[in-house]
Amino acid sequence: MMSKLRGLTDLASKIYQILSFLAGLLRGIANIVEVIEELGPDNGGGESKKELALAIIEEAYVFANKYVDLPYEKEDVLSTSEKLIDAVVAFYNKINFFRNSGEEKEEN
Repeated sequence: MMSKLRGLTDLASKIYQILSFLAGLLRGIANIVEVIEELGPDNGGGESKKELALAIIEEAYVFANKYVDLPYEKEDVLSTSEKLIDAVVAFYNKINFFRNSGEEKEEN
């Protein structure tokens, strides 16, 4: 019984670690998307902006991995990041977060 409980506790701990990592990654990606949008062209360029975001994430991974043994493979982080970028951009588009050409973005 104790062995099964310990196994469930270990599983719950791993799930919590993964969810915490994903939440942090999502916040970081949202920040990267916002900065790229703020500094980039007013209209279009979505694919090049996405490539820039992925390049930033890759460089951050490589830098961090020099000093810390990261528990996730770079390819997995980049693949997940690509999907999260798509999700963040789709959400921002849905709520009209991005400014259109000729419009100023509202300050909150």
